[in-house]
Amino acid sequence: MIKESNLKWFILLFSLLSVNLIHSQNSEEQLFNQARQLLAMRQINEAIPSLETLYSMNPENSNYNFLLGAAFRELGTNRESAIFHLKKAVKNISENYDASSYTESKAPMLTYYYLATAQVDNDLCTDAEKSLEKLKEFGDKIDAYFIREIDRNLQKCDYNAAPKVLKKEDSPLAEIVKETPTVVSPPKTVKPPLDPLAGMVTKTISYTTKSPLWGVQIGAFKEVIPTSRFNQIKNVDAFIDEKGLIRYVVGHFAYKQQAESLLEVIRNSGVEDAFTVDVNNPNKFNQSVVSVNNVNLKSGIVGKVVYKIQVGAFKNDIPEAIAATYLTVEGIDETNYEDLTLLLVGQFDHYDDAANHKDKLLLSGINDAFIVAFNNGKKISIREAKRNEKDKD
Repeated sequence: MIKESNLKWFILLFSLLSVNLIHSQNSEEQLFNQARQLLAMRQINEAIPSLETLYSMNPENSNYNFLLGAAFRELGTNRESAIFHLKKAVKNISENYDASSYTESKAPMLTYYYLATAQVDNDLCTDAEKSLEKLKEFGDKIDAYFIREIDRNLQKCDYNAAPKVLKKEDSPLAEIVKETPTVVSPPKTVKPPLDPLAGMVTKTISYTTKSPLWGVQIGAFKEVIPTSRFNQIKNVDAFIDEKGLIRYVVGHFAYKQQAESLLEVIRNSGVEDAFTVDVNNPNKFNQSVVSVNNVNLKSGIVGKVVYKIQVGAFKNDIPEAIAATYLTVEGIDETNYEDLTLLLVGQFDHYDDAANHKDKLLLSGINDAFIVAFNNGKKISIREAKRNEKDKD
């Protein structure tokens, strides 16, 4: 059975690339038609050399960048190159893209779809959100399926992942080719900022007194981090202020001198820039952050961490595509978690063991399988789980 996501990809690529080939008059046209034919037959690895040669002939051609980036993204073998080429391609988008002509120098609107999914593959979650917003700007010219696919992929994106370091052997081909300035620049559009509360669950805090309540602020960041990251300090609460800044605070005392006593201890522990704040200030501290993307912010790891493979999630009726996994995957466990039913497979103490099992599921055609981690029944980030595993070794 071909899954819906795979079928959509195949239909899209086939419709873009599968047309009657004509006799070629020059080497560039020959290479282009050869690459199109191979891509239409899903022989992506075989198409890469032709696409790389075309790119080296014209590195600013957005169509060549699109085809090369989409091919790398589909293969999953060189994610950095996929992102590099797709980011070049989106500089010159055409709503009247002609996939059949080797003279086409622009890229299709759906380049933003491939860029967003490639960014999710690399855990560049915020970048993927921006690409999604750009895709939405084309309105009803884009099949809603592709919007839903990016949203679905973002649900498994690791927002806490460490930035990936580009290895020399993974450097994009473009780094070998001398760059030339881009002549055509798309008009700049102004869009509303991304909602800082997206994926975030908050709780309104209301105290019985209007008098100041004093705490110690130990950090403030534009992005959310687990409170367990402050490993030398416990009892940390996180608040989001009216400007979207995440503030991390310890304590709420009726008397300022009590907070100042705690401040001295915290500064002596190494947090020298900590200071006292009034946590009864409604503009800064009345919204407490509970979780982000179903991961509890206070996911301080206590006890055993368990890795599992998630193969599906739904709220009410089980989608047909997810139901089909019951025919091919053994050991599915249905787990209710925060208003969702998660379909989980396996139970592993080590990330590498979970990764090996996930790879087997991917090879069997379960393309949406990914690793999740639990501690005491709470979902925690993979990064925190792996860090905990490393600390125990």
